[in-house]
Amino acid sequence: MRGANDGLWDWNLDTNKIYYSPRWKSILGYGENELDDSLETWQKLIHADMVNDEKALLLIGSVIEMGHKLGYEVVVEGIETPEQLEIIKDLNCKNAQGFLFSKAVDTREILNLLNNSFAV
Repeated sequence: MRGANDGLWDWNLDTNKIYYSPRWKSILGYGENELDDSLETWQKLIHADMVNDEKALLLIGSVIEMGHKLGYEVVVEGIETPEQLEIIKDLNCKNAQGFLFSKAVDTREILNLLNNSFAV
């Protein structure tokens, strides 16, 4: 692993233990001892306070940029506040979804919305 300079994480579903390699942590901008090897660490990174956490902003911006460079249409999920929306706009992401736009809806409600939206 070290020779390839790859970052690795592994989740053993039988034991529920998680491992994050030192290189994986450094790719995200963290030191070897800054992140615990736990599911809570992953959840914290995924649901980071993007407004106040510089490392979270760096990670989010990097993922958006990487997606664009690979030719993907990037959608940021979990946008709940106008402030978060402005941040992702500043990071050159044009697509977002989350509770800022709509609560979760079931299939019947989606079909009803689509039928009414496109009625002629």
